[in-house]
Amino acid sequence: MYDHPVTVNGKLYMRGDSNRTTTVLVYTPDQDHWDVLPPPPVRHYTMVTLRGQLLVVGGEDKSTNKITNTILTFDESSRQWLQSLPPMPVAVACPAVVEYQDHLIINC
Repeated sequence: MYDHPVTVNGKLYMRGDSNRTTTVLVYTPDQDHWDVLPPPPVRHYTMVTLRGQLLVVGGEDKSTNKITNTILTFDESSRQWLQSLPPMPVAVACPAVVEYQDHLIINC
């Protein structure tokens, strides 16, 4: 199962595997190449872009099985998911998220 893809800096990012959990694929059209990113520490999240960055919003923490209030950013240089934005006031899984005028709108 694949989610709606998002684009960041000319690359196409897609989430998907048979359990809709953690696989993140990235396609670089200039190189006609697919890659698999390290999985984020959550499942049942939503991907979105903001200010040229790939974000993972909410989800269920894989180690605790608890719904999170985190927004994670993928850092391409370290190839790690980092919590670089403040946590949301509520924990959410699979939220509807859209970027509008440099803001995230999150429907819990």
